Amino acid sequence: MSPLRVYWWRWKHPVRTNFGDELSAPLIEELTGRSVRWSPVPEADLVAAGSILTDVLREHVTYPPFWGTGFHWPYREEIPEQVRPHAVRGRLTAEHFPADQRSVMALGDPGILANRLLDRPGRTRYSIGVVPHFRDTEHPAVLDLAGRSGVRIIDIGWTPTEVAREIAACETVLSSSLHGMIVADALDVPNVHLRMNESVGGPVQGPLHGLFKYRDYYSAFPGERLYEPWYAPDVVGLPTAEIVTRIHEHYPPPHGIQTLRDRLVAALPV
Repeated sequence: MSPLRVYWWRWKHPVRTNFGDELSAPLIEELTGRSVRWSPVPEADLVAAGSILTDVLREHVTYPPFWGTGFHWPYREEIPEQVRPHAVRGRLTAEHFPADQRSVMALGDPGILANRLLDRPGRTRYSIGVVPHFRDTEHPAVLDLAGRSGVRIIDIGWTPTEVAREIAACETVLSSSLHGMIVADALDVPNVHLRMNESVGGPVQGPLHGLFKYRDYYSAFPGERLYEPWYAPDVVGLPTAEIVTRIHEHYPPPHGIQTLRDRLVAALPV
Protein backbone atom coordinates (compact mmCIF):
# COMPACT_ATOMS: atom_id res chain seq x y z
CA MET A 1 0.00 0.00 0.00
CA SER A 2 1.38 3.42 -0.90
CA PRO A 3 2.36 5.84 1.89
CA LEU A 4 -0.09 8.49 3.00
CA ARG A 5 1.09 11.94 1.97
CA VAL A 6 0.55 14.28 4.91
CA TYR A 7 1.41 17.93 5.35
CA TRP A 8 2.45 19.31 8.72
CA TRP A 9 4.54 22.35 9.58
CA ARG A 10 8.29 21.90 9.50
CA TRP A 11 10.89 24.52 10.40
CA LYS A 12 14.57 23.97 9.63
CA HIS A 13 13.99 20.24 9.23
CA PRO A 14 15.98 18.09 9.96
CA VAL A 15 18.32 20.44 11.85
CA ARG A 16 15.61 21.55 14.25
CA THR A 17 12.28 19.77 14.74
CA ASN A 18 9.26 20.16 16.99
CA PHE A 19 7.69 16.98 18.34
CA GLY A 20 4.25 18.63 18.42
CA ASP A 21 4.29 18.99 14.65
CA GLU A 22 6.01 15.65 14.00
CA LEU A 23 3.40 13.96 16.23
CA SER A 24 0.91 13.60 13.39
CA ALA A 25 2.94 11.01 11.48
CA PRO A 26 3.30 8.26 14.13
CA LEU A 27 -0.30 8.72 15.27
CA ILE A 28 -1.71 8.39 11.75
CA GLU A 29 0.52 5.38 11.12
CA GLU A 30 -0.73 3.74 14.31
CA LEU A 31 -4.37 4.49 13.46
CA THR A 32 -4.27 3.42 9.81
CA GLY A 33 -1.50 0.83 9.60
CA ARG A 34 -0.05 2.78 6.66
CA SER A 35 3.29 4.54 6.46
CA VAL A 36 3.24 8.33 6.36
CA ARG A 37 5.55 10.70 4.57
CA TRP A 38 5.67 14.48 4.64
CA SER A 39 4.28 16.15 1.54
CA PRO A 40 3.77 19.75 0.37
CA VAL A 41 0.15 20.87 0.51
CA PRO A 42 -0.66 20.62 -3.24
CA GLU A 43 0.33 16.94 -3.26
CA ALA A 44 -0.97 15.96 0.18
CA ASP A 45 -3.76 13.52 1.02
CA LEU A 46 -4.25 15.20 4.39
CA VAL A 47 -3.31 18.29 6.42
CA ALA A 48 -2.75 17.31 10.03
CA ALA A 49 -2.32 18.91 13.45
CA GLY A 50 -0.86 22.32 14.20
CA SER A 51 -1.75 26.01 14.05
CA ILE A 52 -1.41 25.99 10.28
CA LEU A 53 -4.88 26.77 8.93
CA THR A 54 -4.04 30.42 8.35
CA ASP A 55 -0.90 29.68 6.37
CA VAL A 56 -2.55 26.97 4.27
CA LEU A 57 -5.56 29.16 3.42
CA ARG A 58 -3.41 32.15 2.47
CA GLU A 59 -0.70 30.36 0.53
CA HIS A 60 -2.56 27.67 -1.42
CA VAL A 61 -5.46 27.30 -3.83
CA THR A 62 -6.12 23.59 -3.33
CA TYR A 63 -7.13 22.19 0.03
CA PRO A 64 -6.72 18.58 1.11
CA PRO A 65 -8.88 17.35 4.01
CA PHE A 66 -7.95 18.88 7.39
CA TRP A 67 -7.73 16.78 10.55
CA GLY A 68 -7.18 18.31 13.99
CA THR A 69 -5.84 21.58 12.62
CA GLY A 70 -6.39 25.01 14.14
CA PHE A 71 -5.89 28.73 13.66
CA HIS A 72 -3.05 30.50 15.46
CA TRP A 73 -5.29 33.54 16.02
CA PRO A 74 -8.78 34.60 14.85
CA TYR A 75 -9.01 34.52 11.05
CA ARG A 76 -10.52 37.67 9.55
CA GLU A 77 -10.65 36.66 5.89
CA GLU A 78 -13.27 34.74 3.95
CA ILE A 79 -12.80 30.98 4.03
CA PRO A 80 -13.22 29.32 0.59
CA GLU A 81 -16.29 27.10 0.32
CA GLN A 82 -14.21 24.07 -0.69
CA VAL A 83 -12.40 24.05 2.68
CA ARG A 84 -14.10 21.33 4.71
CA PRO A 85 -12.23 20.21 7.81
CA HIS A 86 -13.09 16.77 9.17
CA ALA A 87 -11.77 17.80 12.59
CA VAL A 88 -10.37 21.00 14.10
CA ARG A 89 -8.52 21.62 17.34
CA GLY A 90 -11.29 23.42 19.23
CA ARG A 91 -14.51 25.40 19.22
CA LEU A 92 -12.74 28.73 18.68
CA THR A 93 -11.45 27.44 15.34
CA ALA A 94 -14.76 25.72 14.53
CA GLU A 95 -16.68 28.97 14.99
CA HIS A 96 -15.05 30.30 11.81
CA PHE A 97 -17.04 27.77 9.75
CA PRO A 98 -20.78 27.62 8.87
CA ALA A 99 -23.15 25.89 11.28
CA ASP A 100 -23.77 22.96 8.93
CA GLN A 101 -20.04 22.18 8.90
CA ARG A 102 -19.66 22.63 12.66
CA SER A 103 -22.44 20.12 13.28
CA VAL A 104 -20.44 17.28 11.69
CA MET A 105 -16.93 18.43 12.61
CA ALA A 106 -14.96 16.54 15.26
CA LEU A 107 -13.11 18.58 17.89
CA GLY A 108 -9.76 17.98 19.50
CA ASP A 109 -6.04 18.09 18.86
CA PRO A 110 -4.71 14.71 17.67
CA GLY A 111 -2.12 14.97 20.43
CA ILE A 112 -4.75 13.69 22.88
CA LEU A 113 -4.17 10.31 21.19
CA ALA A 114 -0.52 10.29 22.33
CA ASN A 115 -1.32 7.57 24.86
CA ARG A 116 -1.25 5.23 21.84
CA LEU A 117 2.48 5.86 21.42
CA LEU A 118 3.37 4.00 24.62
CA ASP A 119 2.98 0.26 25.15
CA ARG A 120 2.60 0.56 28.91
CA PRO A 121 2.36 3.28 31.60
CA GLY A 122 5.65 4.86 32.54
CA ARG A 123 7.22 4.67 35.98
CA THR A 124 7.25 8.04 37.76
CA ARG A 125 10.87 9.18 38.09
CA TYR A 126 10.59 12.97 38.27
CA SER A 127 8.56 15.41 40.34
CA ILE A 128 8.30 17.96 37.53
CA GLY A 129 8.81 17.74 33.79
CA VAL A 130 9.50 21.06 32.06
CA VAL A 131 8.69 21.31 28.34
CA PRO A 132 9.95 24.67 27.08
CA HIS A 133 9.04 26.06 23.68
CA PHE A 134 12.23 26.45 21.63
CA ARG A 135 12.12 30.21 22.29
CA ASP A 136 12.16 29.58 26.05
CA THR A 137 15.04 27.15 26.49
CA GLU A 138 17.36 29.80 28.00
CA HIS A 139 14.69 31.55 30.04
CA PRO A 140 15.70 32.14 33.69
CA ALA A 141 12.75 30.03 34.88
CA VAL A 142 13.93 27.05 32.83
CA LEU A 143 17.51 27.48 34.01
CA ASP A 144 16.33 27.72 37.63
CA LEU A 145 14.26 24.55 37.36
CA ALA A 146 16.94 22.68 35.40
CA GLY A 147 19.32 22.87 38.35
CA ARG A 148 16.97 21.13 40.75
CA SER A 149 16.81 17.53 41.85
CA GLY A 150 13.70 15.74 40.58
CA VAL A 151 13.19 18.03 37.59
CA ARG A 152 13.43 16.80 33.99
CA ILE A 153 13.88 19.25 31.11
CA ILE A 154 12.19 17.73 28.05
CA ASP A 155 13.47 18.80 24.65
CA ILE A 156 10.81 19.44 21.98
CA GLY A 157 13.38 18.35 19.40
CA TRP A 158 13.13 14.74 20.56
CA THR A 159 10.82 12.34 18.75
CA PRO A 160 7.14 12.27 19.74
CA THR A 161 7.58 8.86 21.37
CA GLU A 162 10.61 10.02 23.36
CA VAL A 163 8.74 13.09 24.59
CA ALA A 164 5.68 11.02 25.51
CA ARG A 165 7.85 8.54 27.40
CA GLU A 166 9.56 11.30 29.40
CA ILE A 167 6.28 13.09 30.20
CA ALA A 168 4.81 9.79 31.39
CA ALA A 169 7.73 9.56 33.83
CA CYS A 170 6.79 12.86 35.50
CA GLU A 171 4.39 13.46 38.38
CA THR A 172 3.54 16.91 37.01
CA VAL A 173 4.45 19.05 33.99
CA LEU A 174 5.13 22.74 33.39
CA SER A 175 5.05 23.57 29.69
CA SER A 176 5.26 26.61 27.45
CA SER A 177 4.78 24.26 24.49
CA LEU A 178 1.10 23.66 23.74
CA HIS A 179 1.75 20.06 22.78
CA GLY A 180 3.64 19.52 26.02
CA MET A 181 0.33 20.25 27.77
CA ILE A 182 -1.69 18.16 25.32
CA VAL A 183 0.52 15.08 25.61
CA ALA A 184 0.49 15.42 29.40
CA ASP A 185 -3.33 15.45 29.28
CA ALA A 186 -3.25 12.35 27.08
CA LEU A 187 -1.08 10.57 29.65
CA ASP A 188 -3.03 11.71 32.75
CA VAL A 189 -0.18 13.89 34.01
CA PRO A 190 -1.35 17.10 35.75
CA ASN A 191 0.08 20.08 33.90
CA VAL A 192 0.07 23.87 33.70
CA HIS A 193 0.95 26.30 30.93
CA LEU A 194 4.03 28.22 32.11
CA ARG A 195 4.09 31.45 30.13
CA MET A 196 7.57 32.90 29.74
CA ASN A 197 7.41 35.45 26.91
CA GLU A 198 4.86 37.03 24.59
CA SER A 199 6.50 35.72 21.41
CA VAL A 200 4.97 32.30 22.20
CA GLY A 201 1.23 32.59 21.68
CA GLY A 202 1.16 36.30 20.98
CA PRO A 203 0.36 39.23 23.26
CA VAL A 204 -2.56 39.02 25.64
CA GLN A 205 -5.32 41.02 23.95
CA GLY A 206 -8.49 39.62 25.43
CA PRO A 207 -10.00 36.17 25.85
CA LEU A 208 -10.42 35.39 22.14
CA HIS A 209 -7.15 36.70 20.74
CA GLY A 210 -4.33 36.48 23.25
CA LEU A 211 -3.04 32.89 23.51
CA PHE A 212 -5.68 31.81 21.01
CA LYS A 213 -4.27 28.34 20.29
CA TYR A 214 -4.16 27.42 23.99
CA ARG A 215 -7.72 28.60 24.58
CA ASP A 216 -8.81 26.86 21.39
CA TYR A 217 -7.45 23.52 22.61
CA TYR A 218 -9.23 23.83 25.96
CA SER A 219 -12.47 24.85 24.23
CA ALA A 220 -12.82 21.39 22.64
CA PHE A 221 -13.71 19.82 25.98
CA PRO A 222 -17.33 19.64 27.13
CA GLY A 223 -18.45 22.05 29.80
CA GLU A 224 -16.08 24.73 31.04
CA ARG A 225 -12.49 23.58 31.38
CA LEU A 226 -10.88 26.69 32.81
CA TYR A 227 -7.64 27.70 31.11
CA GLU A 228 -5.37 29.95 33.14
CA PRO A 229 -1.63 30.21 32.45
CA TRP A 230 1.02 30.70 35.09
CA TYR A 231 3.68 33.35 34.61
CA ALA A 232 7.34 32.54 35.07
CA PRO A 233 8.12 35.16 37.77
CA ASP A 234 5.46 33.57 39.99
CA VAL A 235 7.25 30.21 39.84
CA VAL A 236 10.93 31.11 40.10
CA GLY A 237 12.16 30.58 43.63
CA LEU A 238 9.26 28.44 44.84
CA PRO A 239 10.31 25.15 46.43
CA THR A 240 9.86 22.17 44.10
CA ALA A 241 7.41 20.45 46.44
CA GLU A 242 5.25 23.58 46.56
CA ILE A 243 5.19 23.84 42.76
CA VAL A 244 4.05 20.20 42.56
CA THR A 245 1.29 20.81 45.09
CA ARG A 246 0.09 23.92 43.29
CA ILE A 247 0.00 22.14 39.93
CA HIS A 248 -2.19 19.39 41.41
CA GLU A 249 -4.50 22.03 42.92
CA HIS A 250 -4.63 24.16 39.76
CA TYR A 251 -4.99 21.45 37.13
CA PRO A 252 -8.43 21.05 35.50
CA PRO A 253 -8.73 17.35 34.51
CA PRO A 254 -9.67 16.76 30.85
CA HIS A 255 -13.12 15.27 31.41
CA GLY A 256 -14.57 13.89 28.20
CA ILE A 257 -11.20 13.21 26.61
CA GLN A 258 -12.12 9.67 25.57
CA THR A 259 -15.18 10.89 23.67
CA LEU A 260 -13.01 13.43 21.84
CA ARG A 261 -10.53 10.67 21.02
CA ASP A 262 -13.22 8.39 19.62
CA ARG A 263 -14.63 11.15 17.43
CA LEU A 264 -11.19 12.16 16.17
CA VAL A 265 -10.41 8.59 15.16
CA ALA A 266 -13.77 8.25 13.41
CA ALA A 267 -13.18 11.55 11.58
CA LEU A 268 -9.78 10.59 10.15
CA PRO A 269 -10.53 10.69 6.39
CA VAL A 270 -8.18 7.92 5.23
